[in-house]
Amino acid sequence: ASVARVFAVEAAASLAVTERQFATVESFAAMLRGGRRLYPRAAELPEPTERTLIGGIASIVSGHLLAEEPQLLPGLEPELTELVLMPYVGPSEARRISLA
Repeated sequence: ASVARVFAVEAAASLAVTERQFATVESFAAMLRGGRRLYPRAAELPEPTERTLIGGIASIVSGHLLAEEPQLLPGLEPELTELVLMPYVGPSEARRISLA
């Protein structure tokens, strides 16, 4: 019975969670894709760039939440902002925006 539960119930729940996570990453990635128009070199970025950026941020945030360190998240905002914006506005503008 427990094996059946793993394959039937938990696998379905896990799949549903994975589908929601993918949809959320894709939603944020779509917003970033618009940034390709702002910086000429951004048009040449590999197709999965936006998903990679959002997935990386999600991983960092999740790591702090799992480590029960949510208080550290606000301090990450400037660095994560700079990393996300860099491909779309260039390094110096990304730094300026992240520190504003």
